[in-house]
Amino acid sequence: MNDTLRRRLVHALGSAVSLALAVLIAGPAYASTWDVVFYELTENMTFDGTSRTGSGALAGEAKVGTPLCPNALMNALVSSGVVSSATSCYATAYGTDWLTLKGSGALKAEIAVKVQGDNPVDAPEFVVMTGTLTGGMAIADEQMRLLAIWGTLTVDGQIGSTRFRGMVRLPFAKDEQGRTRQPRRFERAFYLRDDGRLERVQAEELSLGWPTARFELTFEDPTVTQ
Repeated sequence: MNDTLRRRLVHALGSAVSLALAVLIAGPAYASTWDVVFYELTENMTFDGTSRTGSGALAGEAKVGTPLCPNALMNALVSSGVVSSATSCYATAYGTDWLTLKGSGALKAEIAVKVQGDNPVDAPEFVVMTGTLTGGMAIADEQMRLLAIWGTLTVDGQIGSTRFRGMVRLPFAKDEQGRTRQPRRFERAFYLRDDGRLERVQAEELSLGWPTARFELTFEDPTVTQ
């Protein structure tokens, strides 16, 4: 997102939206407390004068015992010898989101849970479960370093859906005057935590040297099984 668009979106954010989001995201929420964390690996963005639309690919891990890494599925994979152990699930997402100048929008993503397939060295690629995330999003920080997200997860082959809420942490850097700006490749960058402190972007949170946006989700029932 370019600086002009960022400023337009930030200035359009009203106090009513800020108040609603303060209630929505109350309480500490850091990466280790969430059920699944995705990192945005690629993004294509367009802007039509009233809203921005982005599409991209994400990858990350879900905790065992959550809707994206259910115990029954993991136990079946271990017992059949497909995986030797189950400490987490590798998941990818291909999705689209749009955000208006008023600071609110929507998102949708196709999710796949994967295990190692024909190449034991690269990232897992053999799909063992699929689903869809749909919901809304809104700017949650005046400098657009946080986006609140919420919605539902529908797993293919299952009846019903599971609600989720979460946060997108957009990486940023500081200039010599301490002002927030977009980071450069291989540059020291930060995420903003819910308590207002800065968290250093780690080496594993880079994609080809670029700091990545971090999507943190938690589910309504984190112990769903099949």
